[in-house]
Amino acid sequence: MASSRSEYVADANVLIDLHFGRVLEALFSMSAVFIAPDVIVAELENPNGRSLVRAGLRQESLPGEGVSAAVELMAEDSHISVQDAFALALAERTGRVLLTGEKRLRELAQRRSVEVHGTLWVLGQMIASGTLTRGRAADALETMLESGCRLPEAEARNLIRRWRAAKEGA
Repeated sequence: MASSRSEYVADANVLIDLHFGRVLEALFSMSAVFIAPDVIVAELENPNGRSLVRAGLRQESLPGEGVSAAVELMAEDSHISVQDAFALALAERTGRVLLTGEKRLRELAQRRSVEVHGTLWVLGQMIASGTLTRGRAADALETMLESGCRLPEAEARNLIRRWRAAKEGA
């Protein structure tokens, strides 16, 4: 069952990054639907998974064949976690875009022809949708970097400069 491109499967690290950047509210105010496998929602503590569901994150379970697909993914790459495998299996089985910053998961998704994006792309989409200003996105990204979020630093710093320059030029 293919779904609309406005539905995204979020891995824990993207949600954690956006939490540290204090922009989860803006994420859930977008017209898109953000979904996480129940195993990710259950593991999240900061931010709390149940709080994210109340804020707008949709939680889904994998049916038996989806669990089997996740197990096969872990066999294909033994370095990905159970949660990562569930996120990729859910995205792959439903035709949704996967949101993750985990390098190995991104590579595995790409090998399996699953569209995948990370936190920086999500921030860009938030700007494009009008739920976040460039200045607020730059502040959020800087906060994420200062909080120790594992983002591509050179690319992130370049975006911060561009977003601040665009804000000043507006």
